[in-house]
Amino acid sequence: MRLYFVYWRAGEYAFDQPFTILSGNDIQSTLGNTIVVSSAGSGIIEFTNPITTLNVSVISATTGYMSTTFGLSETLSIDSNENIINKIKVFPNLSTDFIQIKGFSEDEKYSIYNMLGLEIMKGFCTENKMINIQELAKGMYFFKVNNTQNIKFFKE
Repeated sequence: MRLYFVYWRAGEYAFDQPFTILSGNDIQSTLGNTIVVSSAGSGIIEFTNPITTLNVSVISATTGYMSTTFGLSETLSIDSNENIINKIKVFPNLSTDFIQIKGFSEDEKYSIYNMLGLEIMKGFCTENKMINIQELAKGMYFFKVNNTQNIKFFKE
């Protein structure tokens, strides 16, 4: 998991999980699971182990330490099915009648969502199976396999 943080004051912060610093302004040092920052800035840290909970403690901070903001960014998160996502392809990606799915070797559960996020189709697909999209209106849709990241495709 990657965590984006913005720190508005100098301080020292301890996490209960080990991490690696991917980027950060004014990070003076790290000791174990601790970050020391000297002034305002932002950064990204990536946790070494899969985590479901995370605790952070303020060891020391100048006045206003509560102005530190932590958050997850969808574009920075690591999906648990990352290997599946990187292999799956939807083609042709401007289609009128059918789309094909390529990149996996066994049956996978899929869903198709419209721009409002409503599920409009679902089923199971296998490698190179043709999925009929003739009934869909023209526009952009999202194909999702096993509740992983959305893959965008267009219906002409």
